[in-house]
Amino acid sequence: MQQPVKMTLTKSDIPLHIYKALHFAVLATLPFSTTLNNRIIILLGISMFFLPGIFDEIKATFRNKYFWLFSSPFILVCLGMLYTEDLKYGFGYVERNAMLMVLPFVIFSSRKYLTPKFIKTILFFWAFIITGACVLCHYHVFQKIIADQRPISDLWNYYKFTYSYLSGYINIFPSYLALYICLSLATIGYYLFSNPRSKILILGGSLAFIYLLIFLFLLNSRTQIISAFVVILVISVLVIKNKKFSLLTSVIGIITLAVFLTIFSVFPNLKLRFIEKPKSQIAQMLKGENSTGSFSSRFNLLKCGMETIGFKEWIIGHGTGDAQNELVKCYTAKGDEYLIANQYHIHNEYMNRLTMHGLAGISLIILIFFISIRNAVEKKKLIYGIFLLFIIIAMVPHNILSMHKGVVFFGYFNSIFFLQKNE
Repeated sequence: MQQPVKMTLTKSDIPLHIYKALHFAVLATLPFSTTLNNRIIILLGISMFFLPGIFDEIKATFRNKYFWLFSSPFILVCLGMLYTEDLKYGFGYVERNAMLMVLPFVIFSSRKYLTPKFIKTILFFWAFIITGACVLCHYHVFQKIIADQRPISDLWNYYKFTYSYLSGYINIFPSYLALYICLSLATIGYYLFSNPRSKILILGGSLAFIYLLIFLFLLNSRTQIISAFVVILVISVLVIKNKKFSLLTSVIGIITLAVFLTIFSVFPNLKLRFIEKPKSQIAQMLKGENSTGSFSSRFNLLKCGMETIGFKEWIIGHGTGDAQNELVKCYTAKGDEYLIANQYHIHNEYMNRLTMHGLAGISLIILIFFISIRNAVEKKKLIYGIFLLFIIIAMVPHNILSMHKGVVFFGYFNSIFFLQKNE
């Protein structure tokens, strides 16, 4: 009778196990702590140098044109410091964008260790962490409801939540947590629903999927809600195309769609945020009246951004540290007290790169997306395509690459997906 093979851990395996464990630590800390996440990324980079044959891999990385392409926004941020006056703001931006080069460097240099099975495990772990983060936020809300002696129904009244009341408990803006949820929804939907294997896993995944979808509405992030709808639509088309139907997947699909439509119909405040408020704010702008709503404010921000761009700025921009100051000058000149008081940045990553570094800045972002989308299409990477889709959408109303939680999220997963073998 054949004896089972015993798995033994040798001394040479330890560096690889530490390296892989730090990948999970990076993902586990990203939603909760910027400082701790930075330190773990540094440890991840250090651990990489102990992997077998790593220096040959590093040499290959430096010869890889895609590594330099993915790092180019950070390189341009550094070059923009040469003609900026506000060095303090500029160096802060350099620090936050450094992960756009550090993470591709680490991931490209260790690509042979990132097997499809490991990447799949990473994605499921990410979905688990984000689900846990949402449950933690909800538990905090539950504690506040009990302490304030309010009805339990408030636990699901999304229109009563604010940043400090819900996602602020783990110190993350709703837009970023919503972005994280979208990738979790794509992971659960693709791996569990499009290729069902275990009824228990499908049931557990469906519960997590529906809960995350509901929590997304609680965050009230319009852009990511639209992205989630796209995720559901794409996965539904995939299931229908591959004819991977079963009674359980059909029921789950119907329930998910029903939840999505019910939330839109039951909660009138969603209609208020998606339709009525933008409509009223547009009407106010057309009449020349001041409006402090999010829709009209973003329009005024973009308008100010365009007004600060002259011939020189189209070529090289204002510089890494000066673009924000130029925006504030525009707010002041217009007498917009709301924008002046809040010192808003431009709330559009494409325009942000244009004002900082001119046409080169926005062109590099567009080129990165073009190459990445081509990679996803040619190698049939559905989750990568979905990831790129909601990142591209999210960059319209947000400066995703201006904050650590957005930079690490994009820098890490974009590199992982790009190097991933065919699904």
